[in-house]
Amino acid sequence: MPADAPTPRETRKEREFRSHRREILRAAVQLFAEHGYHQTTMQMIAERADFSVGYLYKHFPGKEEMYAEMLERHMGRIDDLVAGVESLGLKPLDELRRVLEIVCEHFNEHRDFMRIYHLDMTEAFDALVERKRMHHEKTVVLLERAREAGSWRTWTSNCSPPSWTGPSASSSIIWPRRPTRPPSRTSRPRSSP
Repeated sequence: MPADAPTPRETRKEREFRSHRREILRAAVQLFAEHGYHQTTMQMIAERADFSVGYLYKHFPGKEEMYAEMLERHMGRIDDLVAGVESLGLKPLDELRRVLEIVCEHFNEHRDFMRIYHLDMTEAFDALVERKRMHHEKTVVLLERAREAGSWRTWTSNCSPPSWTGPSASSSIIWPRRPTRPPSRTSRPRSSP
């Protein structure tokens, strides 16, 4: 259970502590997305969250633990969403479509995390690399099942996951700041040559 999960009969002080921890994580995610892990300092996080650096250390031993908790929260949520779709017993291609929809919805609601997921692939965080590899492998399995069922023809199932996940990766670059909605294309009629 996360350190800021509610407990039965918690005191006002405990509720405030949990609330402050969420505020700190929210500020950290924004800064990690804007500057990357290595360029973000505890001082920057403290300023963004409007707390002292010392107070941050009451919640987290350091920046690495903060980053790890942020990753676990979001990756855990994505894993839960995917498991929910897997439990529906859909056809492979329908399952893949639904998984991509819910993952894109999660990324749309958490754009800062989406940027981290797609752009901040530092070697220091093997957990993120491993989780992404697991997501890739699940996609390969679904595509193999779809191919075997005759509903997917592809050159190789292992090459296809990037083509399915690419749109969310691209959007992390296209929408670097947190817009209220994705940029829209203006549809102008083309003039004849």
